[in-house]
Amino acid sequence: MVLVWFYKILWMIALWAIQVLVFNQIHISGCITPIISVYFLLLFPKNISRSALLLWAFVAGMLIDIFSGTPGVVSASMTLSALCLPPLLKLLVSKEAPEDLTPSIRSMGKWKFFQLLFLLTLLHHISFFLLEAFSFFNWKILLISMGGSIALSLLLMMTLEFVRNPKKQKN
Repeated sequence: MVLVWFYKILWMIALWAIQVLVFNQIHISGCITPIISVYFLLLFPKNISRSALLLWAFVAGMLIDIFSGTPGVVSASMTLSALCLPPLLKLLVSKEAPEDLTPSIRSMGKWKFFQLLFLLTLLHHISFFLLEAFSFFNWKILLISMGGSIALSLLLMMTLEFVRNPKKQKN
């Protein structure tokens, strides 16, 4: 049990470091930035208590906020995403699935996992960019930022998922 939580803390630190040190420095066309922090929420099993999931999401978001100069924006969008994750899992995972199911390509299949990741990323990025802009003054740039960041983030998170859960080779 301790090893499982240690594993989650290591993933949180790794995603934090990648986000803060690498991806926050990338600004394609001046407005498209990959945000992969929402991937952290998919490391938790389906049966985790909602309050624990919200706490983990808030802490992970706050760590990124502290080192990114975005006061509360990431933590708010991560907390909102964590709040919506259980209903999304209930929608996309079959009723026969085990209670301790952890979302992954292996446990859900490629298409269901991509749907979950897309919906979670869409929710996270829309809330993130709306809170960051706090205005609809430049709505075209806001839409470009959202769309490009969602596409780039999904590509990076799917790559990360394939690295985390490689296909077993048949001998």
